Amino acid sequence: MANITIGEDLQGLIAAMEELAGAYTRVLQAGGEIVKSIEKEEIEYQKFIDEGDMIRSVSAVIKPKEQLVDIYPVGSVKRGRITTRNAEKAAYLHYGVKGRIEASKFMDNVKKDSEVASQNAMQSEFNQILREKGL
Repeated sequence: MANITIGEDLQGLIAAMEELAGAYTRVLQAGGEIVKSIEKEEIEYQKFIDEGDMIRSVSAVIKPKEQLVDIYPVGSVKRGRITTRNAEKAAYLHYGVKGRIEASKFMDNVKKDSEVASQNAMQSEFNQILREKGL
């Protein structure tokens, strides 16, 4: 009759799973990079480039406590005495400004175009993490 010991194997598996719980930031970053790239492409496609401030500022911001990644233009542009955040400019372009800027809803295109690709990137990164852990 075979002698099976689960203790060490089970403890090793539990330790590996606990390590994996903290690796989600790598997974989020992988998906965020895809969305960031597609958002920049959409900004170029929509011709929302005057001096390129907004497109250069698109960033993937990991929020570990919330287990999410935000992708948006960070920073601001100062022209004279007026400072405008790049995220505000993106919101104006997306939703429009009555009588001045027509709503483009460009972020809807980013969401639609990046959904599958970002999920695939996150799954690929998760699989890589599993391989690294020998699971």
